[in-house]
Amino acid sequence: MAKNRKIKSPSIQQGKKISVKSEGSSFNKLKPIFSLEHIQKNYCISNCTKDQKAAFADALRKRSQMTWNEITQAHRHGLGQEKIAQTAIKAPLPKDITPDTNLIALRFDGKAAMVGRKEGRLFIIYWLDHDFSLYDH
Repeated sequence: MAKNRKIKSPSIQQGKKISVKSEGSSFNKLKPIFSLEHIQKNYCISNCTKDQKAAFADALRKRSQMTWNEITQAHRHGLGQEKIAQTAIKAPLPKDITPDTNLIALRFDGKAAMVGRKEGRLFIIYWLDHDFSLYDH
């Protein structure tokens, strides 16, 4: 007869193609993912010039090769980020921006900024400040 033994669960190990994330892993060590799902009508990519559209695509490409830590450490007028107070925004705030939401500006064409919020590794873009009318720069 078999004795009452419990089957041991195998330990989870990282494979060549699958990595195991620990509970304490930081999103800042990951590369960003950009979302245009919530972009606002008056500050949309369609309102940008041809050169601004190209600069926006290039800025996304460059930042997608960086981690959030690297973006945070970069100069705010370069590939870095800058916090923007909600009270500085002149456009109506979308309903999913709560009073405790931190807004961040990432430059894409000189001082022209994409403004949104970070959620984990996702950067949700609400506005492309193509004409510098969203907030005082």
